[in-house]
Amino acid sequence: MARLRPWLQTGIFVLAVVFLGALIATQWQQLQAYPWQIEIGWLLLALALLWLTWLLELNQWRFILGRLGGSLRFGEAARIWFLSNIIRYIPGNVWQFLGMAEMCSRLGIARTATFTSIALHQAISTLAGLLLAAVYFALAGQGAWFDRLRPALWLAPLGLIFLHPRVLETALNWALTRLKRPPLRITLTVVDLARLLLTYGLVWLGFGLGFSALAAGLAPVASARRPG
Repeated sequence: MARLRPWLQTGIFVLAVVFLGALIATQWQQLQAYPWQIEIGWLLLALALLWLTWLLELNQWRFILGRLGGSLRFGEAARIWFLSNIIRYIPGNVWQFLGMAEMCSRLGIARTATFTSIALHQAISTLAGLLLAAVYFALAGQGAWFDRLRPALWLAPLGLIFLHPRVLETALNWALTRLKRPPLRITLTVVDLARLLLTYGLVWLGFGLGFSALAAGLAPVASARRPG
C-alpha cells in the first residue's frame, strides 16, 4: 500500500480535475452567452482581496490545528489546504476532509487532531457568519418580514456564549452524536476562541468585498434602489 499510495493520490487529484472540468462543460453555453465586460482594475482588486482572505482563513485552520498538537509550517498547511479544496469537487461530502486528514497524517499529525480542527474551523466560521448576517439584516433588512424578525435578530449576540470552550464542546458533541461520529475534546481557551471568532468575521467580510469586486470586474452592477 505504501508503494501504491502516491499513485492513488495522483489518481484522486486527476479525478477531481475531471469532475471540475465536467462542471465547467455543463455551464459552457451559459458562460459563452454571458455579456462579459472586463474591468481590469476591479479584477486585480478582487484577486488581491480573495487571495489575502484565503491566506487568512488558512492561517485560522493552522492556528486551530496547532492548538490541538498538530504543528505545520505555513507552506505545508497551504499545500494541504489548497489540494484538499480541489478534491472537494469529487461527488460526496467527505473527500476534502479525508484528504486533509491523510496528508496531515503523513506529516505525523494524528487524524483525530485534524478532524477536530476541521470541525472547529467549520463551527466557529459559521458562528461568525451568522452573527454578521444577523447584525446586517437587523440594520438593513427591509420589508414586513424583516420587521417581524428584527427583535430576534438583535438576540444574535447571545451566540457569543459558544465562546466558552465547554459550551462549544457540548454543542459540537451533541451534533456529532446525531451524525454517529466520535466525540471531540476542545483544548482552546476563551481568548483563543474570541480571537478566532473576530478573525473569521474579517474572513467573511474579505470574501464579501472580494466577490463584490469580482462582480464589478465582470459586468456592470447597479445598486438596488427601493421604488419611489
